[in-house]
Amino acid sequence: MTIYIGRLGQETNNPVVQAMAYDHRNDLLSASAAAVGIFLGQRGLPWVDPLAGALVALLILRTGIYILRESSVELMDAVPSKQLAEQMAEILKKMPDVKQLEEIQAHRFGPHIVVNLTIGVDGSMTVLEGIKFQVK
Repeated sequence: MTIYIGRLGQETNNPVVQAMAYDHRNDLLSASAAAVGIFLGQRGLPWVDPLAGALVALLILRTGIYILRESSVELMDAVPSKQLAEQMAEILKKMPDVKQLEEIQAHRFGPHIVVNLTIGVDGSMTVLEGIKFQVK
């Protein structure tokens, strides 16, 4: 499941699916660590079980921090990649009515990316002209 869901998460670039893959990996490692700890504990090494548990706890903590960091980027309207931001800026530079690019925000909406742009235009442009303004 870890490998299959991990590949699916990479193909779809979906952070929720990738988080599920990490969860499956953590389940596998925690079950394996428990089995090794119990096995070695019965063989006279009782300290291995708490050590394995601590290592698994650190792995789960690390995974949680990674998922939190990735999801907070998604929630903060960060542009998914620098390349995408540069492509949008290049397209807007070619438009004669756009005088300045103030801000780019983007967030995922299902499989799509919603982009909010704040641009500077000629101050003498009417509101009606501004409404008709569109990126082609």
